[in-house]
Amino acid sequence: MRRVPAKLPPSAPAPARVPVLSVRSLGTPSALIDPPPEPATDKMPFDLPLNQGYEISGEWKGPHQIQGTYSFGRIANFRVKKGDNAEVDPKDVAQTLERWISTSGVQSTQSSGAGSLERSIDYGTAQTLGTISYSIRPEAPAKEVSFHLEVREQPRPSR
Repeated sequence: MRRVPAKLPPSAPAPARVPVLSVRSLGTPSALIDPPPEPATDKMPFDLPLNQGYEISGEWKGPHQIQGTYSFGRIANFRVKKGDNAEVDPKDVAQTLERWISTSGVQSTQSSGAGSLERSIDYGTAQTLGTISYSIRPEAPAKEVSFHLEVREQPRPSR
C-alpha cells in the first residue's frame, strides 16, 4: 500500500497593498483630522481664554496614514496651567474640548462618557467616518491638568 500525502490547502492570496496617501485622499476630511489654516491671532488652541491666564503646552502628531489602511490618525498630548499658579478645573478643560468638537462641523453618530473626563465620539462627514476620544487627568482641580486626544478617520464605505 502506497501512502499519498494530503494535498496542502491553497495559500491565501497576498493582501492588497495600500498605497501611501495624503489626508486629502479622504475627500473632505473633518477639521478634527485636517484643520484649516488659521490666521495668526492671540487665540490659544481649543479656545482657552487668554484673559483667564491659561498656559497650554504640547503638540499634535499627524495626521498620519495608519499603515496598511486607508485610515488616518492624529494624536496629541497637552498640559494646561494658569500663569498665576492657580488650580485648573479639569471640568473646564472638558467643556472647552466639547465646544471645540461641536464647532468642528462633524455630526456625532454615537458617543460614550458624556459628562465625564473620558469620552469617545463616533462622527461622520459627507465622505468620512471617524472617532475622537479624549481623557483628562487628574480628575480634581490641580496646578496642572493634562489631556490626551486621539482622532481616527477613514473614507465612508462605497455603496
